[in-house]
Amino acid sequence: WMNGDIKLATLSDTDDTDVTGSELVTNGTFDTDTSGWTSYYNAALSLDANRLKVANTDTAYAMASQAITTEVGKRYLMVADYIVGSGTGFGQIRAGTSLGSANLKSVQVSGSQTIRLGFTATTTTTYVAAIVSSASLSAYSLYDNISVRLAEEDRSVNG
Repeated sequence: WMNGDIKLATLSDTDDTDVTGSELVTNGTFDTDTSGWTSYYNAALSLDANRLKVANTDTAYAMASQAITTEVGKRYLMVADYIVGSGTGFGQIRAGTSLGSANLKSVQVSGSQTIRLGFTATTTTTYVAAIVSSASLSAYSLYDNISVRLAEEDRSVNG
């Protein structure tokens, strides 16, 4: 029995394993190399102080992409630390159903910060990407701690 106008009652556990889900991105911390990531639009991928450096070469808006396994209809959260590089003040991450696509969602930010992107999978393979958000051929962006995990939906009455 709960007194008053109760809108939500929850239980908690000290083990958060089921809440956070497993990591879907391979090598999102870039401790030793850029393995697991694919160059798209002729991006030059390299390490810069244990961060992913995505540089334009002969095509603007180059990106580093990775295919992850997803479950149709489930929500996922992508998180990435963006550090301003050269020639651009914008960072962008995206999720799509094909390499280079942003048809599920894309988020662009100004200045160095953590970027968060929520998306719902529509196929069993989803492509996530980190982008040089600039047309300048000498531009590059830095990314670190790229992560994609199954999202826990907000079930509260008040959202």
